Formats: sequence, C-alpha cells, structure tokens
Amino acid sequence: AFAQYGDEELRLMAMWTCNGCGASMLENQEGIRKKLERMKALELDALHISHCTHKKDDEGVKHLCPTIKAIIEELEQAGIKIVDGTH
Repeated sequence: AFAQYGDEELRLMAMWTCNGCGASMLENQEGIRKKLERMKALELDALHISHCTHKKDDEGVKHLCPTIKAIIEELEQAGIKIVDGTH
C-alpha cells in the first residue's frame, strides 16, 4: 500500500479522527490547534489523508472537506508533504 517508501522503515507519528461533518473545528477549538502545532513540531516527512475526508455531493461528485483542506494548506506551508490516501 505504501510502495513509494520501498524498504524504508515507517513510523506512525500522529493520527486523529474528526468529529464528522459540521462546523469547522479550526476557529473555536483549542485542541485542534494544539494537535496541528504538535504535528508541525514532529517534522513529519509526509501526512496521509484518508479517503473519508472526501464526501459526495448531491450529484455524486466527491469533494474534499473544507476543514481538512484548511488543515492541509497549513501543514503544507509548514513543509509537510500531503499524500491523498496510500498512493
């Protein structure tokens, strides 16, 4: 599933789940801010985003969750490579 890493030793450094669709967790929750700062401090090589972060609209087209998109943008600005799924 992670062929791009070859024989490199992989370590899970961080993981979290969201509270599902609804109001953004970024503006009002201190906890998510702390998690993002800890992830930045870990100096991760890559962050893999799960397929569950994409939801289908009424026409069946998948779109990335806007909260996850904001998180991705912030982590990319910190120099963390973002990978969609296991590709």
